[in-house]
Amino acid sequence: RDANDFFDIVDKEVRDGADAKSLERWRRYSNYKISRPSDNAINIAFGFGGYQGGRAPWYYEESLYFHLPDGKQLGFNDLFDNPQMALKLMSAWSRKHSKDLVDQSLSKIQKDRFAEGTAPTKQNFSALTLRPDGIDIHFGYYQLGLLAYPKLFMPLRELKKAGPKAQIWGNNK
Repeated sequence: RDANDFFDIVDKEVRDGADAKSLERWRRYSNYKISRPSDNAINIAFGFGGYQGGRAPWYYEESLYFHLPDGKQLGFNDLFDNPQMALKLMSAWSRKHSKDLVDQSLSKIQKDRFAEGTAPTKQNFSALTLRPDGIDIHFGYYQLGLLAYPKLFMPLRELKKAGPKAQIWGNNK
């Protein structure tokens, strides 16, 4: 899907009169990583990035989760007994532990973007790497109001109030 979108954009640029020289630095790349929070689950995080001119490249991740005994794909709601509590805890943790990224010298727009990018929504916390001892929370470029792709580790014990499901974390929770 990502590759098709890229080629559609390139085709449109060519149709609109872009020359080859203006497109020669455009890039698209992807990768993936696999994590295993327990013997029962696997997490595949797909990363997509590129450069299409402008100030900087971009990058984002999408995560898929699977319950291995039955092969069922899981969603965010399948990870915790109380997914809304999990989002609240991740939001609070992210705000507290990424304060070094947002200081007084940032503009109001950047501070507002930080607050919006760490709000307790599934969209903000859709790029997770599940680990036996917790989660890595990945934020996209500009999600926190900065040209950065920060990653924060959150220990599983900090998610205890949300009820990490045993089918995902096994005896680790």
